[in-house]
Amino acid sequence: MMDMARASLEAHGVNTRGMTGEQLAKAAMQQRAISPGTANYVVADFPAVTENVVTKRVQDGFREQPRVWDSICSTNQVPDFRAFSIPRLSAISSLPVVAENAAYQNLTELDAKESATLVKHGGLFSLSWEAMLADDMSMFGRTAGRMGEAAQRTVDESFFAYLAANPLQGDGTALFAVGHGNLGSAALAQAGIVTTRTAMASQTDENSVLLGVQLRIILVPEALRDEADNLAGSEYLPWTEASPGAQRVNTIRGTFTVQASARLTDANDWYAFSTPGDTIECAFLNGNAAPVLERDMGWDTDAMHWKVRLPHVFYAVDWRGVYSNVVV
Repeated sequence: MMDMARASLEAHGVNTRGMTGEQLAKAAMQQRAISPGTANYVVADFPAVTENVVTKRVQDGFREQPRVWDSICSTNQVPDFRAFSIPRLSAISSLPVVAENAAYQNLTELDAKESATLVKHGGLFSLSWEAMLADDMSMFGRTAGRMGEAAQRTVDESFFAYLAANPLQGDGTALFAVGHGNLGSAALAQAGIVTTRTAMASQTDENSVLLGVQLRIILVPEALRDEADNLAGSEYLPWTEASPGAQRVNTIRGTFTVQASARLTDANDWYAFSTPGDTIECAFLNGNAAPVLERDMGWDTDAMHWKVRLPHVFYAVDWRGVYSNVVV
């Protein structure tokens, strides 16, 4: 790190002969372009070098952090922090019979909407002058990488918090409710999958059109991962005393994928989703689904500060594409 600092200063005509490590670090952190009209920082500047390193580490940590939300949810972009609407159109009504010499009737299409507001999430971390003097390069990788992990983890936590909150929708009813036809109590088994699949397929829209929503993803706690994987991929169902004899074909095999997470704290409850785009969506500011980094030089302290920010919000596109089983 001191070599980078020395090279940066000498590239700008600063004589570094005799400078101590302390002087090098301070001068490099304050380095500016010296030619009038040029950029405030250039590629050779020491702060730019550190910024590139930190940015890369943050993005690496963000990509590598395990998550579930992006396997289930679609994404959207909004331009600011004002409340925004998510419009929804019903299917067009079916074609009525037209009698001979009779007039055609108007077809109907109804609309509805949900609303949401971006929530700003962010934090700071700093690189002290003393840390630069110690030339602790691994600090960049550890700290910056963990900031990226924290950003991705925050989004995932927001998704599960949204499910747990079971918020009110535009019609004044909770997301998962008997009135929405998407709340059940079936245990995770073949019969429970079939019951849930049937309920989802039986959903109708605002125009009373049968939608035939398809169950495509189930979300389970870690305790149910093995059972869910068996139901999703096994050719035969396990033999039980209640159904002895010939093996039973697993008729739901290959009809859905499994996502599991320790963020689901109840060992029995599980969720079902249709395809992304018809379930829950996450909106990001200007569509930026990765954390944004900003850098500032400390004045009252000898430090360089990085601010990481990732505004986002989850909302249901349509409750008909989601289903919750609360097993009692």
